[in-house]
Amino acid sequence: MKPTAPAPARLLAIFCLSIALAALALAGCGGGSAAPGKGATTAASTPTAGAKPQAHASPGSCASQLGPFLASLDTLRRKLEVGLSYEQYVAEVGAVKAAYAQLPVDRLPLDCLLKSGTPAERAFDKYIAAANTWGECLAETGCTAGTIESTLQDEWHLASHFLGAAASG
Repeated sequence: MKPTAPAPARLLAIFCLSIALAALALAGCGGGSAAPGKGATTAASTPTAGAKPQAHASPGSCASQLGPFLASLDTLRRKLEVGLSYEQYVAEVGAVKAAYAQLPVDRLPLDCLLKSGTPAERAFDKYIAAANTWGECLAETGCTAGTIESTLQDEWHLASHFLGAAASG
């Protein structure tokens, strides 16, 4: 099934928006104890003015605040095991993006961002990269899913690895 032309463009826009928002989050994480350039980038919105991530918080707070985002990533991983069409995959990536946009970055403890948030965001980046690869293939004459299957599998495997690291962080 061939998607409409705007779908790959939308995915590219989602990817670019995610990168831009991550850059904003990085700028907002400059305060605190992290060394310059080592801040986490799990934000989907600019932190509240003057708000800094907490250095430490109760163990359950990280899981509860990252929970919906991690759950959406895990749902995508489980659905990939069964198989998805391109359109279904794009819809699932959109659901992950929605959960990502709801992350309360200004209230997340720094250790949570570093141990779980960053690997979760890397997993999301891999899922976006796979969506872009798949969309570009569909837009290219003669490209079939079989020609990019190993690339998609590699991206999904890395995403799964990062998701596992996020869950154990």
